[in-house]
Amino acid sequence: MGAIFQVRLDDKTTAEVRALQERRGLTASEVLRRGVQLAIKEDFPEASARIAGLGEFDFGPTDVARDMRRMMKGFGQSSLPGGKRRKVKRER
Repeated sequence: MGAIFQVRLDDKTTAEVRALQERRGLTASEVLRRGVQLAIKEDFPEASARIAGLGEFDFGPTDVARDMRRMMKGFGQSSLPGGKRRKVKRER
């Protein structure tokens, strides 16, 4: 099993845990484990619930694969004075 934690509960919480134990037929450890899991799910919802950034942007290229040549035009070139461009030599 995992780690052992010691917790101090106030009288009201202790009574609620005991009542839940009797209603559900669980041990105190199982009641507390389930409570911790619920708190974790509340703070860290599952990734499948929402994909970050999905549908939040309505600008920029819609299909990068289709526009790749146009988008990459001039990539790897440096500017010279007068607006002229030259290819950058690659070092091996």
